[in-house]
Amino acid sequence: MELVPPSPEMEALLSRQEAEYERLVRACSLPLLGMAEPAPQPRLLGEAEIHDGVVESVGLAYGDLMRPSGPLVQVHTARWRDSRPTPPDLRWFLENLLDSMDDAGPVGGDPVPAHVVVNGTPRPASLLRTRRKMWAARCWHRDSDIIVVAREWELAATHLVAVPNLESFLRGRREYLRDLRANPPTMPIMERPFDVATAHRSLIDVTLARSAQLEAAAREGRPPRLRANGRKQGELWEAAVRAQMHLADQSRQDANEAVTILVNQLGRLQEKASWFANRRLRDAAVTETLLYWTGMRTELLSRPAQESWRTVWASQRTWTPDPFAHQERSSLPHDDSLRRWHAELMTGQDEWLRAWSEWVRQKGY
Repeated sequence: MELVPPSPEMEALLSRQEAEYERLVRACSLPLLGMAEPAPQPRLLGEAEIHDGVVESVGLAYGDLMRPSGPLVQVHTARWRDSRPTPPDLRWFLENLLDSMDDAGPVGGDPVPAHVVVNGTPRPASLLRTRRKMWAARCWHRDSDIIVVAREWELAATHLVAVPNLESFLRGRREYLRDLRANPPTMPIMERPFDVATAHRSLIDVTLARSAQLEAAAREGRPPRLRANGRKQGELWEAAVRAQMHLADQSRQDANEAVTILVNQLGRLQEKASWFANRRLRDAAVTETLLYWTGMRTELLSRPAQESWRTVWASQRTWTPDPFAHQERSSLPHDDSLRRWHAELMTGQDEWLRAWSEWVRQKGY
């Protein structure tokens, strides 16, 4: 997969969002903790959870986030909102870090009692260890939940102290993002052979299974593993794009767009169409979708649905909401524009679903 450079409009939007992100984090009232020296380097603001303009948690990272090995410590300070069913557990934090290392295996075991040193004083904590010299610990500081996640760094060497100023961490984040954009990670072009006949289906099977897992996690009220199997997904995507280029005689950019459109359509069908659970109908829908978007056959029973999806896909990409533009969102012109766009999108989606329902009726399964 390749990253497409953002448009000037998107650049401006990203700059606004980043400035607002920094403003909110600076203004948060969390009693932030970080690592006392010595600590892994570099240091930067990692992840912050923000809901309706309120900072719920802030994570400070020490170490190279891009490397799959080497010392890394993340210190999260959180004051969870009352509407959250349960705070994420230590297993989730460890799985999240493992996912970034392309390790999708489960984290077993139960937390055990331990201590974390905060401002020179040992505090009671719970500790969960897992493979690859990783552990996560949780303790309480003032009115906030403190979670430390570490790789190749000893708990005994972890001393937490108050962080009165975030500027060095914000500067580290800006430098990290700048370097990431200047040298974006890319999925290397596969040198091994791939099967043109099965590349699309392999990607679709994994993508639909992944979507089902995310839905199950949401129903059970547990955080999903959003980054699990990222490299495998990337390799399958790369194979599908190359197969699309071969089958449809398309440029890489056009092939990537076609794969994106067809995968998203099938994912939306799994989410919105109850008949998609029928294996026979699902297989037929996948087959016709592949035939249509690869250009191998376009005179299909599902052609009206395929063309309707093309319209829906184009429509949903015409609106770029700015999640930080609170004042804009409250303005009447902005609200009217958003409502019109949403109404048109929903109308288009309803027409698309009706086209597929008609396809099901004509199939007569």
